[in-house]
Amino acid sequence: MSLTSGEEICVVHDETVRDTVEPVIVSALRDQGYGVRVVTDFNDPTCTNKLTYWAKWSWDVTIYMSVAELKYFQLGAKTGEATYDSRSGGANMGKFIDAETKLREMIDELFVD
Repeated sequence: MSLTSGEEICVVHDETVRDTVEPVIVSALRDQGYGVRVVTDFNDPTCTNKLTYWAKWSWDVTIYMSVAELKYFQLGAKTGEATYDSRSGGANMGKFIDAETKLREMIDELFVD
């Protein structure tokens, strides 16, 4: 990524995703030194750096984050993506991850050189 510490990233709010996801993403970006603003419209003309997110929870003995997707856009073009998908493997116990830790790892994957 061609971002420097202090630059602003607009996180595009997704009302279909559990409300615990967005604060983790915002916190992880701020921990890396970025300015963060949450917007409701991907087409907000005041944002040049945008991050979209999506996550799904599933049930198998307990509720867990089964899929997560982050997409990063600069000037409207997708320049980065991080995906987590635990749906394959059936009885794989590794799917019961800590969602916050996984989301932070995905942010690191996108924004740490």
